[in-house]
Amino acid sequence: MHLCIYCGEKDMPLHRDHITPISICSVSRHYSGNDTVSCCKECNKSLSNAYITTLEERACHLIDLYTIKHRKLLQTADYDPEELEEMGPIMTRTIKASMNEKRIVKDRLAFLAKTASGLYKLDRKLSGIATMEKAVIYKMIDDFVDSGKEKLQAFYDRWAERLGCDSGKVQRIIEEREMFDVSLTYKYNHQTPLDAGQWRTNTMSKTKEQLRAMPVVTVEQVVRFRGEVFAHISEQNVLIGELAEALEAALEWIDSVPDGTELPAMPGFCRDWADSTLAKTKEKQHERS
Repeated sequence: MHLCIYCGEKDMPLHRDHITPISICSVSRHYSGNDTVSCCKECNKSLSNAYITTLEERACHLIDLYTIKHRKLLQTADYDPEELEEMGPIMTRTIKASMNEKRIVKDRLAFLAKTASGLYKLDRKLSGIATMEKAVIYKMIDDFVDSGKEKLQAFYDRWAERLGCDSGKVQRIIEEREMFDVSLTYKYNHQTPLDAGQWRTNTMSKTKEQLRAMPVVTVEQVVRFRGEVFAHISEQNVLIGELAEALEAALEWIDSVPDGTELPAMPGFCRDWADSTLAKTKEKQHERS
């Protein structure tokens, strides 16, 4: 039996609802099973082109719309059989019809509440960040990229507590052994190479030639490793060799950016500090050789 994914309606023809509205993401109309869900005509029409891009949030939006739409109906009183017997036949039929309609609306709202809570089953996996679970994982990946100073296990434990799962699951997601489609979406949105296996070391793994060849619009990726830089500084303010090479290459690349190009903000990144650290690192390397 096919039900409306939102309200559970099953007594009318079903439509296909685009989780991300066509008007937002495409110039052509398509009905791919990975981008749409089955829903009734009323839910589909009510959602229209609202820019709400997760299944749960769309269900919450419908709850608000239907609660307002049926406000008067939901406020009507309920009568027991004994009370109805005291009324005339026409009044009884009217009240029964109203009570039945109210029950249907309340059932639909209850089903919507379950969908909004993530209690639903899909017949296929949705592409993109179409569910709240994926939206939270996307936020976790973004937090991981920005948490350069934090130890890996501490990060896994912190997010495991927030997600209510074991730290091993968080680690598998970060290592792209689970829910890798969310990782791919994040990389695409941030113009990160899709084959990058290590988030924090993605930019550092590039050669000088590759860094110079990167387009100007991805300059954010060049400075994203700053947290890793700080994490590996020793007490003598000296970097490990591989990291020093990456820092030097990045600075050369930044210097090659055309004049007038606006660079992104780099909190905690100081050019004087970088030059001084590189100089001390070279001195240490020279002493060792």
